[in-house]
Amino acid sequence: MAQPSVIDTAGEKPQTPYERLRDSYPLGEDSDGSPRIGVLWRAADRERGALRDSVNAIMADESLSEEGKQQRIDAAMQRLGSRIEQQSLQAREKAQRFAKEYSERSVPMPGGRSLFTARVEDTSELLAIQHETEVIVAAADSGSLSDKIAERRGSRPKNIHRGGASDPKLENLRAYYADGLEAGGLQGRVQCHAVLRAAGQLGVDPEDVYGPLREENHRHNLQEAQAYRTAAESIPTTIPDVYGRPVPGGSHWRKGGGTRPLVTGGSKGFLPAKSQRRKPSWK
Repeated sequence: MAQPSVIDTAGEKPQTPYERLRDSYPLGEDSDGSPRIGVLWRAADRERGALRDSVNAIMADESLSEEGKQQRIDAAMQRLGSRIEQQSLQAREKAQRFAKEYSERSVPMPGGRSLFTARVEDTSELLAIQHETEVIVAAADSGSLSDKIAERRGSRPKNIHRGGASDPKLENLRAYYADGLEAGGLQGRVQCHAVLRAAGQLGVDPEDVYGPLREENHRHNLQEAQAYRTAAESIPTTIPDVYGRPVPGGSHWRKGGGTRPLVTGGSKGFLPAKSQRRKPSWK
């Protein structure tokens, strides 16, 4: 991905942490021809700035009555409010979708594939996974999972603990997952899918199972997932406060009723309080 530049030249206002985060996401188009997250995010913020500027100009116009100012502000909201909301929501939804996709791409599966590409193909495979999950859960509960692995493979894989380990279930599940990666083919895919399901039922975090087994490409996809997750958590969907309080995205921003108090300017704060500022992998 192209590396964006951070504009901070002499005479220009330095970028805020929020602006640096936003501008770290590349411009251009995605493979499907749709605007990238960086395009939508920047566009929404430009519209927010335009709305604030319009309201400031209207409020400073001494030739307008209060009623006239109200009408002009309503018109500005009509013109810009829906665009702000649409672009913000598109950017956030795309970031959420990519975060999920790259998260699945970060999970190793047999044959150098990932959870994203190693989908369950048919009903027979699904039934096999369900049966294998039941067997794994039962073996883990009885403490015989290491024996089951030895039975399947003809030998006991390395680093298998019969007992006494700090978390024998985790270590045995990880070993059985690694065994599935090595076995490959349909059996390996069924085995890995079943381990992931069994981990959930046994109260073991699947990330702890496959995390140490990632290859370089899986680790890269994990970084991508984290970067898109940060974007999804940081993209604002609010419209600037011109009536006394910000209007959250997803609700109808133009409310009917009587005259509303006018507030010059509006909210300047668009940086989420708990934003994670991880650097995307393309930085």
